[in-house]
Amino acid sequence: MDWQGFCSSFRPRMFGRWAPNPADVAVARQPSCLAGQAVRHGRITKVSRHPATMTVVVCSIVGAVMGFGPQAADPPPAAPAARPLEQAPTPSVMPPAVHLRCGFGSSDITPHPSVPLMGYPEPRGRSGSDGVHLPLLARACVLKEGSRTAVLVGLDLCVLPNAACRRLRTEIAQSIDTDAAHVLVSTSHTHSGPFPSDDYLQSIQPKILDAVRRANDLCHPVTAWIQEAALGLGYNRRVLVDGTIRMCWNPQTIADHPPRPAPDPTCTLLQFRQVNGPRQVNVWSLGAHPVVFGKASRMISSDYPGAACTWLDANIPDGKSLFVLGAAGNVHPWMATQEDPRNVDRIGETAGAFVRTLAQATRPIPAIEGGNLVCRSKTVVIRGHEIDIAVWHVGAAFVVAAPVELFGELAVDLRRRLERPVLLATLTNGWNGYWPHRGAFAEGGYEVGAAPAGLEPGDGEALIDQLVELARHEDR
Repeated sequence: MDWQGFCSSFRPRMFGRWAPNPADVAVARQPSCLAGQAVRHGRITKVSRHPATMTVVVCSIVGAVMGFGPQAADPPPAAPAARPLEQAPTPSVMPPAVHLRCGFGSSDITPHPSVPLMGYPEPRGRSGSDGVHLPLLARACVLKEGSRTAVLVGLDLCVLPNAACRRLRTEIAQSIDTDAAHVLVSTSHTHSGPFPSDDYLQSIQPKILDAVRRANDLCHPVTAWIQEAALGLGYNRRVLVDGTIRMCWNPQTIADHPPRPAPDPTCTLLQFRQVNGPRQVNVWSLGAHPVVFGKASRMISSDYPGAACTWLDANIPDGKSLFVLGAAGNVHPWMATQEDPRNVDRIGETAGAFVRTLAQATRPIPAIEGGNLVCRSKTVVIRGHEIDIAVWHVGAAFVVAAPVELFGELAVDLRRRLERPVLLATLTNGWNGYWPHRGAFAEGGYEVGAAPAGLEPGDGEALIDQLVELARHEDR
């Protein structure tokens, strides 16, 4: 199948930067009799609220003010001549959309207030937290096609050790009679959650399995939709000053470290819409550390991902949301490492509102031959580190998962090479620390020092090679 038409409507890029969609520019340039009617006698008449219409109206207003285009005194242009029947444009035909079955379930996994918090060098709240700002949840999305079942679980936790994650995936698979290779367990990476101790993980496992079973029992026919766009919610916390990397943990308090925007600002929404009903499941990804709460905070919180999901579920009727972390290895949100809970809500609402906007602009994912739910996984070994990676094909779109804190520059390369929409899920199926790009090793900095032992320049690129190879596997 030729993917060019489908993929060109998503990430229009120019040397890694975002560019306007040529189709949108074409709409703005088209003449319209609406232009002569929008500005008349110094006032704006009532016009349609459709985005394309509003674009034409705005262009018409500017044209009238600047002296080109229809003027207020000009007579309205004549109606365009009717086209002969044989010249009438043929409406474009979309390829068949992906049809699956989908279910959603969730459970509260908020720990007891006495549990210390994880996410910064020093454990916080050794004598107990200061309460709960936002509850921690386990969210489960189950997908089915024929006899194949796949599960995506999102946990509001900082990290999950590899061995513990493998055990949990096995338990999840057995609970609904599927293969552990078809299970993804992703952590949001909130820095205001508990240590994943054995006792805590044992206490929440029944709750996670309950969410998965309910999602499996509630599966209904859906179509799959997707959209992705740049969201400037984060910045690159690594600032090069006089040839040395200095860390900008909070741009409000470290004014002499002007950071640059995030290398990969992509926000992706993978949406499953009920065929004969209002329900929808919104799985979304964004690469920015959930560190709006800083190390001085002792509040339990799911941070901005939890705030965003709460906002989305409240503002999309019959919608349920699930967050997975994108390439956040070197990215912070613009409000970071502070103590005001209102800023967590602000960043969350900003992200939620953007995802809701994407929900109005999603496109159906074309169905493809060979199955529209194909799950591939393997364990790769790099410098002695076992890494469980996975790629799902959801029609013509990808879900790409890796248990690392990935640098944004590597994600840009991944998207460029795959050439199709990608829902990137890092911190998924375990945790293997920071994976910087080649140039970061020469620069140094916190992430390079905190990377897994023995990691060398080029290992991040080697991991991307493995993901691309898994995604492009022809034996579907």
